[in-house]
Parts: sequence; C-alpha cells; structure tokens
Amino acid sequence: MRHLTTLLIERLEAAGLEVNTARPWAGRAQIVSVAVADAGSLMDRLRERHHVIANVKDGALRLSLGFAGSEDDIGRAVAAIREESGR
Repeated sequence: MRHLTTLLIERLEAAGLEVNTARPWAGRAQIVSVAVADAGSLMDRLRERHHVIANVKDGALRLSLGFAGSEDDIGRAVAAIREESGR
C-alpha cells in the first residue's frame, strides 16, 4: 500500500498537480488529496468518462487506494485527471 500511495503522489506531482497529502508515511494513510479547480465537477467527469472513482473533501479531490489497486490503475487515474483538468 505504501508503494502505491507514494507512486500516486509522485505521478500527480510530476503532472504539475498540487498534492495536499503528507509525503512521509507516518503522516498519511492510503488516501491522497490533490488540489484541483472545481473538484466536484472533476469528480463527476472522472466517474462518468473514465470510471475513476474519487471523492471530494474540503474542496480537494481525494483518491483512495485499496488492496486491489495496481500501478496500472494509478497511471489510468493520473492520465484521466490530467486530461480533465487540462494539465
């Protein structure tokens, strides 16, 4: 789980997105929060167009990794976020 969460953070940052989640594992769990414009609308588009499930909390997009998650899932999610947010 740590590897996947770290990979998600790294790929989001490499895409130029602002990650709100702490980098050290002691300060986080499997949830990654990313600052995006109009997070609610982005969440809806990710679900409808890309089948990427995310939530919104405090105006930020939140992605949660589970045991069934994979590096391919992360790549697909980051690509969808980049496409839909214009990054």
